[in-house]
Amino acid sequence: MRVLSRSLAALAVLFLAAATDPAAARFRATAQIDGGAVEGESDFTGLKIFRGIPYAAPPVGALRWRAPQPPRRWKGVRRATSFGAACPQKESRQVRSEDMSEDCLTLNVWSPARTANERLPVMVWVHGGAFTTGSARMPIYDGAALANRGVVVVTLNYRLGMLGFFGHPDLTREADAASEPTANFGLLDQKAALEWVRLNIAAFGGDPDNVTLFGESAGGISVLALMTAPSARGLFHKAIIQSGGGRWVAPTLTASTSTYLSAHEIGETSARAFRLQPDRALSALRAINWRDLVATLGRNPKLADTSPFIDGAFFTTQIAAAFEAGEQARMPLIVGSNSYEGVLLRAAFKVKADDVFRVVSDRIDEMSALYRPQLIMTPDTLADHIWGDANFVEPARMIARSASNGGQPVYHYNFDFQPPLLRILGGTPHGFEVVYVFGTLKKLLPLIGNFVHPHNHEVSEAMMSYWTNFARTGNPNGAREARWPAFRDGDEQTLVFGNDRSHVERDYLKERLDLFQGVVWGERSTVQAKVAR
Repeated sequence: MRVLSRSLAALAVLFLAAATDPAAARFRATAQIDGGAVEGESDFTGLKIFRGIPYAAPPVGALRWRAPQPPRRWKGVRRATSFGAACPQKESRQVRSEDMSEDCLTLNVWSPARTANERLPVMVWVHGGAFTTGSARMPIYDGAALANRGVVVVTLNYRLGMLGFFGHPDLTREADAASEPTANFGLLDQKAALEWVRLNIAAFGGDPDNVTLFGESAGGISVLALMTAPSARGLFHKAIIQSGGGRWVAPTLTASTSTYLSAHEIGETSARAFRLQPDRALSALRAINWRDLVATLGRNPKLADTSPFIDGAFFTTQIAAAFEAGEQARMPLIVGSNSYEGVLLRAAFKVKADDVFRVVSDRIDEMSALYRPQLIMTPDTLADHIWGDANFVEPARMIARSASNGGQPVYHYNFDFQPPLLRILGGTPHGFEVVYVFGTLKKLLPLIGNFVHPHNHEVSEAMMSYWTNFARTGNPNGAREARWPAFRDGDEQTLVFGNDRSHVERDYLKERLDLFQGVVWGERSTVQAKVAR
């Protein structure tokens, strides 16, 4: 009896410590992967968390602007309890300068598996940020809430900006000699991470034959690009595209667009920024400290916008053309957008309202009449609506139509939920759905996350259920959620996450989106606003 009392007392102390000190609630968790043994941590629920695992060799020195190489093996047990460094980018409140390093190709794993034999569905997240910012270490991408629904969650870093999407004639010659793709190093990093998942995820209880790739904004574009890349076939089996557009037009290695320089022009412009001689530009650029590189090139307005490139080897076809021709990988798909994609974002990309109106000038009255009244509706807010719908909402429908016509199971959504404090905007901004998908609203609004709207929790619960159901079976429907019908030719059903309730609408925004399809995209206007990433 005395022994039992001592045991209960010790257990009580342990639980008290866990309640007062989050670090004390962590226990060791280990896994044996291809590179060696890793040690993460496990909480009281049994969720295992591994952070900062390298999936490729550090892309430094001679490996800068090279396709990712296999990670180096290590001896002993590698600690995996801290997030890896963010890839170099402009400092922000989300990513501090001291948290960055060029040695950044790491990923993180959340696994609820009790043993390595469970073969749970896997969800691999690609973060957004215009291909220039963002990191898997950001709190809003914490995978715990999703993983606790019975899936293994993986988040990853990939090279950004001039270190991730960059070309030069000498770099192309070097890549051709090595039979490697070039320029799209950030996309190639994502592919390398998926290859790591295929090789190693079973050690965490995940199923390498049931991988869902999902991403938002630039991450959504990345998912679309990987669906069209022949060498990425078989690395994932389902896809979720959140606000990834689909109409964006990529430059090539040698040909620019109205928005983006070609890859070679970027390299040559970068060399001139450092006053380098052409015959030694590439080696000299590789020798420059990454902080100096980011700072100097970041001041050049010609290099402000970053894009993947049609390189002819890895990323070979424009996304819209590939989907319209049915050339993409055939797999179950969730695709959608938010209801007010352009608010804040249009201004962030320095797209003038006059440029937006010039594209739709012949139909502006007809188009503006299709928007519901809101508290603030000025020419600028109307331009926000038009630009966002043209670049995100209509393209999401185009992707849904093209994929469903090819026989893929497709589920289409629009996220139109706003807490009361955001109702004045007249819609849901770009990226706002991410915290609902991950169940991390408290991390965005730590003090009021549960109180700004009575349905916040319910909306997040529904989205997490739909997303994880889809990862399991390719169908988002489960026992508890409202039925989400498939999107099919002649029966275009859209799940709308609304303020009062989620509901299904047939032919959602059809008149408005048909107008965008014809006026903006069907006629291939040469005066188009920038497409956001």
